[in-house]
Amino acid sequence: MSLTQDLAKAKDLTLKNALGETVNLYDELSKGPVVLTFYRGGWCPFCNTQLKSYQKILPDIEALGGQLIAVSPQSPDNTLSQQEKEELSFQVLSDTNGLVAAFYNILYDVPDYL
Repeated sequence: MSLTQDLAKAKDLTLKNALGETVNLYDELSKGPVVLTFYRGGWCPFCNTQLKSYQKILPDIEALGGQLIAVSPQSPDNTLSQQEKEELSFQVLSDTNGLVAAFYNILYDVPDYL
């Protein structure tokens, strides 16, 4: 499979990382494979466990030539504090308006009772 065919499977996205720098998925894919994960935010204990687990296997991902990118609806300031608190060494991107999550068809409204 060619790189062009691989890129056609993933929907492109451009978001800011925790430092306010612009990150484009297709630019990152041109460097090698990307594991892309979405999480709800630092308030979610399940998401925090998931991110810590990804951090533990990050050396395995990198050994295969890949990188990990996490996407959250949190602001860059909140993603930076979570990245520092959890000692995450992978990129955490902010999708504050949920546009990328909607584009990937994973955005949903949480009912008021929750």
